[in-house]
Amino acid sequence: MDVHTVHHDSASSAATPASTNSTQGAPASVASAIFDPSTEYCIPDMVFFWKPPSPFSRWTPSTFTVDGVVYSCAEQFFAAKKARLFGDRCALQNIMRVSDPDLHKNFGRELGNVLCEYHDVFSSSPTDFGSCSLFPFKLAAPGSAPVTSRPYRVNPPVVKQVDAILDQYLAAGLIQHSTSPHSSPLVVIPKKSGGVRITVDRCKLNKLCALSQLPIPRVDDTLDKLLKGQIYSLFDMKSSFHQITVHRDTIPSTAFVTSSGLFEWLRCLKAVRLPLGGFAKLSTKSSELSAVLHRTWMI
Repeated sequence: MDVHTVHHDSASSAATPASTNSTQGAPASVASAIFDPSTEYCIPDMVFFWKPPSPFSRWTPSTFTVDGVVYSCAEQFFAAKKARLFGDRCALQNIMRVSDPDLHKNFGRELGNVLCEYHDVFSSSPTDFGSCSLFPFKLAAPGSAPVTSRPYRVNPPVVKQVDAILDQYLAAGLIQHSTSPHSSPLVVIPKKSGGVRITVDRCKLNKLCALSQLPIPRVDDTLDKLLKGQIYSLFDMKSSFHQITVHRDTIPSTAFVTSSGLFEWLRCLKAVRLPLGGFAKLSTKSSELSAVLHRTWMI
């Protein structure tokens, strides 16, 4: 792909080709011979900015023109691009009427107002989970014979960490104390940070679960659909499986045993053979997203 040099003082200036390799971190001695401080380098879907403003930074954004519109800096270009994409004319006017990069960043920070307005859909703590009951997790054979196992032994220094996690889950409404005839053993996984992660050995319980035949999105198909995108935003679902409720008939079957007692899950756990296709169904059938999902969202 050719990289073209576009003069920032005129949208109609002649473009001169340069090597793509010239855009990749050349030494100062080489850069001075390749880059003209009065120009900007761009390809059709991406803009590279170079201009030495001070001894503290070798290359920073400067004024440039894209599709006949003059932008004062990269911050203004990308902020305006997003405003057009989402149809926010008011934000676009505010972005284009100023030329200070700091002001453009401030306009971007106004997203904080959106977070305040819709605070109930954002996680505010490690145990702040959403709750979706559209498709509760339900075992294929809830009437099967009870699944029982003895608890696995946990090292004494780790017991306090496990109990602390269980207390958090109880407070967050993920689990509750149980009197179920089922009991699967708790598994403790050490973290590199020194903490622990808990899960449950569901080998026996998984045999009761039928695999869903709903298709799981292929990574390569997803990448193909993202190919023509220009602006990408990422929302990470907080412990997504924990946001799925468990059907009341299935709750007793999720019981797990520790040295501290017997508990059962009110939310789904990854260790259970929850069909990933069912999770995809939950994502795509959500009434809040269905109207725009296939136009602007990928889950």
